[in-house]
Amino acid sequence: GAYNEFVAFDTETTGLAPSKGRIIEIGAIRFRDGKPVEKFRTLVNPGIPVPEEATEVNCITDEMVAGAPTISQVLPAFESFVGGSPLVAHNLEFDLKFMFYSGSTITDRKRKYYDTLEQSRKLLKKPKVRYDSETRSYEKDYDSDFDVDDHKLGTLCDYYGITAAGRHRSDAD
Repeated sequence: GAYNEFVAFDTETTGLAPSKGRIIEIGAIRFRDGKPVEKFRTLVNPGIPVPEEATEVNCITDEMVAGAPTISQVLPAFESFVGGSPLVAHNLEFDLKFMFYSGSTITDRKRKYYDTLEQSRKLLKKPKVRYDSETRSYEKDYDSDFDVDDHKLGTLCDYYGITAAGRHRSDAD
């Protein structure tokens, strides 16, 4: 079926706004029959200083990206790596917007897209939220039937028993 072959990918960026932020790392892994068979990973020189807040999340520093290729040098290689394969990402729209703003043509080809964030929201329930009149605030009701606290990648990995070293680096994510 659809899952025989796909490319899972992730970007690390300088910020959260695709119009202002830049990609500083792209990681992708091709899966065939559920097994990782090929890997693409590169740091990207954003041409601007990496903000401290970004470094706090992904540990990528100015020194690390100084000698890296620019996004326009990286994109052709990344796009040929992906080819016509289905694309999988967690919060896919975020990564695709950054790719698009960076000049990528990856969305020009007709392909299948899978967002693991969207899928987890359909499959896994978060605790219901109820209003607590004493504290006058909304609180998670942990007595209600739920699967996960939130739909963050780390939470899902814990839920499914997936251990990933180096979270918040693109190939690990």
